[in-house]
Amino acid sequence: MKKSPVRLAGVFVFSVGSLVAQTALIRHAPTLNGSVEGSIQQMTAEDTTLNGSASVTDNLFVPGTPAVQLNGNPTYGGTLDGMGAPTPANHKITLKGSAALGHVVRRTDAIALPTIDAPAAPTGSTTVNISAAGQTVDWTSVRNLTLSGGAGRYTVPPGNYGDFTASAGSGFTLGVAGASQPSVYDFQHLTLNGSGHVDVAGP
Repeated sequence: MKKSPVRLAGVFVFSVGSLVAQTALIRHAPTLNGSVEGSIQQMTAEDTTLNGSASVTDNLFVPGTPAVQLNGNPTYGGTLDGMGAPTPANHKITLKGSAALGHVVRRTDAIALPTIDAPAAPTGSTTVNISAAGQTVDWTSVRNLTLSGGAGRYTVPPGNYGDFTASAGSGFTLGVAGASQPSVYDFQHLTLNGSGHVDVAGP
């Protein structure tokens, strides 16, 4: 089944049938403040940080053999090594506070990412801020959307958007359940704070 493509600046997220059901393939190291359901494979040997209550439900795959540093009281399943190259080894994975991660899987060689176009320019002109659940959104004019804490989940129709932000207790649902064709979204920036969520309804 195809998944809904999401184009971001430098990031392409899609499903792969490998070690886990869903893996986000990223070129550069993320700094995470929210939750990722699934795994992440990072292609470059750069420092990576999971802050505060950030979580990755499965694994973080990285090249080389970075050190793993635990600050605070994170939940961590341990470090595993794959069959890839042991170098480089001068980068670091840091888990802070109450962050949660299944495993760091080191020695995972980078793979070639597909070439994709830059995100399309937003078509809307309105900046919308939602602070409470149940507020309506005119999707035909939205350019930027911010969901404050507790604003709830909003189903976003396919389209070209600017900056979308979700905080704890809020999130976005992408895709159309049961549809036969993938839904395509273009975001300039997609930011998840705290336990903000993005759910993919499919396909």
